[in-house]
Amino acid sequence: MINRIRILRRLVDFQMAMYVRSYRNFLPMAVYLIAIVWIYSVVPNPIMSSYSATAVLLYLTAAWLGISFYFTEPHMQQNMTYLHTRPRLLYGISRILTAWLTCVPLAVFAMIYPLLRGAFIERATILHVFTAVYAHLLLALLGVLLAALVCRLTGSRLIVTLGWLLIMLALSLSTGPLGESLPGVIRFIVWLLPPASLVMTAMMQFGEPHSSLLAGLIYPLIYTCALLLATLWLSERRGEVDWR
Repeated sequence: MINRIRILRRLVDFQMAMYVRSYRNFLPMAVYLIAIVWIYSVVPNPIMSSYSATAVLLYLTAAWLGISFYFTEPHMQQNMTYLHTRPRLLYGISRILTAWLTCVPLAVFAMIYPLLRGAFIERATILHVFTAVYAHLLLALLGVLLAALVCRLTGSRLIVTLGWLLIMLALSLSTGPLGESLPGVIRFIVWLLPPASLVMTAMMQFGEPHSSLLAGLIYPLIYTCALLLATLWLSERRGEVDWR
């Protein structure tokens, strides 16, 4: 177990260094940081509505970072790294973990900046902060996994990958109106889409009597775990050498 953790850490260190040196992470991270500063340029703001907006922005940014990360490592180098990794499942885990870790500093900034600036109408409680941290990190992982899955299924065609990713992101943020417009017989389809809108709605209804905070944060966690397992299963079944 300890040996596997060491291998995973080395893989993450290697892929993180490669990704940072490619500078492909600069644009999405810069855009997100600028967006946060712009959101809080006018104060005061409601706590959870603001955090809901920054969490959804992080979801979109994480998908962007995920796409740029998965198209960074050269195909031949992917093959060599994958074939020399034992067990090979660690390669797929390391790629998801590396992409997600690039989002963590953004989540930290989104949490701390408004607190330091005093940008909220009222004082943020521990429950506010905990819920916001949870939502930011969860949506970041969901965005990375969605990018990883789309890359897994579409291969090396960047335009096709971006097209499908944008469609999935748009659908995942509009499950409420989409579910209302579908016939009752097939309305269950919306539950197959990434539940980003559930997290957004739960945060915006924080503290209201009819709030579905628990359901809006627990189901997305279950969905994200299932998506993680599905992505890793596809990685093992088809082989990382076929990723791009």
